[in-house]
Amino acid sequence: MHSDTTHAKLAPTTDDAQVSPSTSDRFREFEAVVENVEEMIAAVDRDYRYLMANRAFLNYRGALREQIMGRLLADVLNPGVFESVFRITSLSTK
Repeated sequence: MHSDTTHAKLAPTTDDAQVSPSTSDRFREFEAVVENVEEMIAAVDRDYRYLMANRAFLNYRGALREQIMGRLLADVLNPGVFESVFRITSLSTK
């Protein structure tokens, strides 16, 4: 099932030095579970920087994991998408 609707979930900003081993382990488990899901899944931190992206997301974007990870949403998404979808959504939830 494919959806053109954009869904975003913000994850807390993480610094590996500050994340407990159990939290890091849980995040790696989450990555393993969603890797082969048919729906596009990506997680970003509070600064809108990609923390992870599954294979479906990477295939849809036509990108390699190295081209996405650690980059800002505004740098990866099509021009205007970040401002028209994500910024408005995040501002309306405050």
